[in-house]
Amino acid sequence: MTAVRSLLTLDGKLSRPSPEEVRALGGRKPEAPYWLDIQDPAEEDYRLLLDDYRFHPLSVEDVRTRNQRPKLDAFPGYLFMVLFRRRRSTSSASASPPTRP
Repeated sequence: MTAVRSLLTLDGKLSRPSPEEVRALGGRKPEAPYWLDIQDPAEEDYRLLLDDYRFHPLSVEDVRTRNQRPKLDAFPGYLFMVLFRRRRSTSSASASPPTRP
Protein backbone atom coordinates (compact mmCIF):
# COMPACT_ATOMS: atom_id res chain seq x y z
CA MET A 1 0.00 0.00 0.00
CA THR A 2 1.03 3.56 -0.56
CA ALA A 3 1.19 5.84 2.47
CA VAL A 4 -1.32 8.68 2.59
CA ARG A 5 -0.04 11.75 4.40
CA SER A 6 -2.44 14.44 5.59
CA LEU A 7 -1.43 17.69 7.21
CA LEU A 8 -3.97 19.82 9.07
CA THR A 9 -2.94 23.24 10.33
CA LEU A 10 -4.47 25.18 13.21
CA ASP A 11 -6.18 27.53 10.75
CA GLY A 12 -8.00 24.56 9.17
CA LYS A 13 -5.96 24.10 5.98
CA LEU A 14 -5.75 20.48 4.87
CA SER A 15 -3.09 19.29 2.43
CA ARG A 16 -1.54 16.07 1.14
CA PRO A 17 2.18 16.83 1.42
CA SER A 18 4.86 14.86 -0.37
CA PRO A 19 7.44 12.95 1.70
CA GLU A 20 9.91 15.76 0.96
CA GLU A 21 7.49 18.42 2.27
CA VAL A 22 6.85 16.38 5.42
CA ARG A 23 10.61 15.93 5.90
CA ALA A 24 11.16 19.70 5.56
CA LEU A 25 8.57 20.36 8.27
CA GLY A 26 10.32 17.95 10.62
CA GLY A 27 13.63 19.71 10.28
CA ARG A 28 12.44 23.06 11.64
CA LYS A 29 10.42 24.47 14.49
CA PRO A 30 6.85 25.00 13.31
CA GLU A 31 5.29 28.45 13.33
CA ALA A 32 2.09 26.92 14.73
CA PRO A 33 1.03 23.43 15.86
CA TYR A 34 -0.21 21.04 13.20
CA TRP A 35 -1.61 17.53 12.91
CA LEU A 36 0.25 15.05 10.71
CA ASP A 37 -1.55 11.82 9.88
CA ILE A 38 0.24 9.05 8.00
CA GLN A 39 -2.01 6.19 6.94
CA ASP A 40 -0.36 2.92 5.92
CA PRO A 41 3.18 4.14 6.70
CA ALA A 42 6.12 2.74 4.75
CA GLU A 43 9.66 2.23 6.01
CA GLU A 44 10.49 5.72 4.70
CA ASP A 45 7.84 7.17 7.03
CA TYR A 46 9.22 5.37 10.09
CA ARG A 47 12.71 6.71 9.30
CA LEU A 48 11.27 10.19 8.82
CA LEU A 49 9.63 10.08 12.27
CA LEU A 50 12.85 8.89 13.91
CA ASP A 51 15.40 10.97 12.02
CA ASP A 52 13.64 14.19 11.00
CA TYR A 53 10.99 14.55 13.70
CA ARG A 54 13.16 12.94 16.39
CA PHE A 55 10.29 10.82 17.67
CA HIS A 56 11.04 8.60 20.62
CA PRO A 57 11.65 5.00 19.44
CA LEU A 58 8.71 3.82 21.59
CA SER A 59 6.36 6.08 19.60
CA VAL A 60 7.57 4.59 16.34
CA GLU A 61 7.27 1.09 17.79
CA ASP A 62 3.63 1.89 18.65
CA VAL A 63 3.04 3.02 15.05
CA ARG A 64 4.54 -0.21 13.71
CA THR A 65 2.47 -2.37 16.09
CA ARG A 66 -1.16 -2.33 15.04
CA ASN A 67 -4.03 -2.61 17.51
CA GLN A 68 -2.55 -0.42 20.22
CA ARG A 69 -4.94 0.76 22.88
CA PRO A 70 -6.12 4.38 22.57
CA LYS A 71 -3.71 6.62 24.45
CA LEU A 72 -2.00 9.98 24.68
CA ASP A 73 1.73 10.21 25.48
CA ALA A 74 3.57 13.50 26.05
CA PHE A 75 7.16 13.65 24.84
CA PRO A 76 9.46 16.67 24.68
CA GLY A 77 8.32 18.64 21.62
CA TYR A 78 5.29 16.56 20.62
CA LEU A 79 2.19 14.66 21.69
CA PHE A 80 1.66 11.12 20.45
CA MET A 81 -1.92 9.83 20.18
CA VAL A 82 -3.41 6.52 19.22
CA LEU A 83 -7.02 7.04 18.18
CA PHE A 84 -9.77 4.92 16.75
CA ARG A 85 -12.84 6.03 14.87
CA ARG A 86 -16.30 4.62 14.82
CA ARG A 87 -18.07 3.78 11.63
CA ARG A 88 -21.53 5.20 11.36
CA SER A 89 -24.19 2.56 11.09
CA THR A 90 -27.13 2.96 8.74
CA SER A 91 -29.26 1.33 11.41
CA SER A 92 -29.80 3.15 14.69
CA ALA A 93 -30.21 -0.21 16.45
CA SER A 94 -26.64 -1.36 15.95
CA ALA A 95 -23.23 0.25 16.17
CA SER A 96 -20.16 -0.87 14.30
CA PRO A 97 -17.01 -1.65 16.28
CA PRO A 98 -14.19 0.90 16.15
CA THR A 99 -11.91 0.69 13.13
CA ARG A 100 -8.30 1.70 12.78
CA PRO A 101 -7.84 4.69 10.48
